[in-house]
Amino acid sequence: QALQEVFNHSIRHGQPCDTDFRMVTPEGEVRWISSRATPLLDDAGRALKMIGISMDTTARKAAEEAMRKSEERLRTVFELANEAMAFVDLKGRWLTVNQAFTRLSGYESPDLGALSMATLLPSGATFLESIQAAPLEVYQQVVELRHKTALLVQVRLKARLHLDLYTGKPEQIVLILSGV
Repeated sequence: QALQEVFNHSIRHGQPCDTDFRMVTPEGEVRWISSRATPLLDDAGRALKMIGISMDTTARKAAEEAMRKSEERLRTVFELANEAMAFVDLKGRWLTVNQAFTRLSGYESPDLGALSMATLLPSGATFLESIQAAPLEVYQQVVELRHKTALLVQVRLKARLHLDLYTGKPEQIVLILSGV
């Protein structure tokens, strides 16, 4: 009935429709269908018929759901980790940090937007060059972290360049910092 309403609206307004819906097969299996249709209009603007396609997108929906769950799990691990974690762009700008990073550095996530990585990690420029020179290597080094109070704290830095899944080009840097 809901699908029929989508088609009726499309016909009444002479506009294409694009909708996804679930259906249950006679065997009781739930399938996802994507339907795209356009009304063909006569010279007076009345719908003569609909042309379109409906595709079974169950596999795609299952993959999207699996990816959503995986991202949710990783986000939870990121937030609950005891070690300070951060994502930094290729120019050394902070993209996101976890709560452990906030505790270790004294900086809240919004404060970091105005600071470069080199501000908190004085050896940051050298580090950026080193990690980009060896994109598949895990970079490890004991470095000094400049706390918000200006104190220098020794930390073990572990980092790796994250490459785009499809192009293989560098996207960002993943950092893990822990106390020495």
